[in-house]
Amino acid sequence: GEARARAQDAAGAWWLACAAATLRTPAEVAQQDEAEGALARFSGALPSAPKAAGPIPAPYRWVVAGQGEPQPAPASIELAHKNAITHLERLDAELAARSPILRAQLDLPGLDEARLRAVEAALASYEAQATLTRAALRRVVDHVVARAGGDPAAVQLGATALAELDDVVAPSLRRRVAEARALAANLAGASQRSASVPQVSVEELERAMRAAFERAWAQPGPETRAAFEQAARARYAPDVAKIADAQEREAALAHYVGHALAQLPQ
Repeated sequence: GEARARAQDAAGAWWLACAAATLRTPAEVAQQDEAEGALARFSGALPSAPKAAGPIPAPYRWVVAGQGEPQPAPASIELAHKNAITHLERLDAELAARSPILRAQLDLPGLDEARLRAVEAALASYEAQATLTRAALRRVVDHVVARAGGDPAAVQLGATALAELDDVVAPSLRRRVAEARALAANLAGASQRSASVPQVSVEELERAMRAAFERAWAQPGPETRAAFEQAARARYAPDVAKIADAQEREAALAHYVGHALAQLPQ
């Protein structure tokens, strides 16, 4: 955008300003205003941009302790920077703590679209907060630079603050969101594959387990024992499927399989 502005390409600079606003403006803030601010920044004209020097939009003010027009001083950028970093780090820690809960929700039998939508809505809320936080810090920097008459020190301080947010803090949160999304997609895919496979009856599983048991009894060894263990897990999995808690379900299955293995010669 800055290169286009230097080249006197007003149309190209405006297009890029609009693209930046589209990608980085939260839903509760006017994209047109953000695009005009971006164009003024590209052109080095923030001090003469009324919207840049005007009051900060209400959804952004939390980052400067609720102020609509913070002082045009480094302290305002430092306050916004500290609050933005702290907020995203707290969100990152919160999502890390919630990840086992999300996993448990996805692990429950009968994974359906409603549960997947609920998980996606929760993850999208973290992304929305990251976008809001970044936009709030950017807006405060523009405001301070505009009211400080384009002070190079304010410009540099703002650039450093945004770089830390973009390069260090926000990527950590977004990676965690991406990991949770990948988990949801994998479990959903596994659930769909399972649903597309014809269900084997308990009677068939019982016969397969008995056949595996007879082979393991007649020909003791690691391979026949492992085959019987696998057959036993398949046989008893339907019996424990209704247990909601994943750990309890696995413990119950391990109990049944262990009892079955105990019938073999040691």
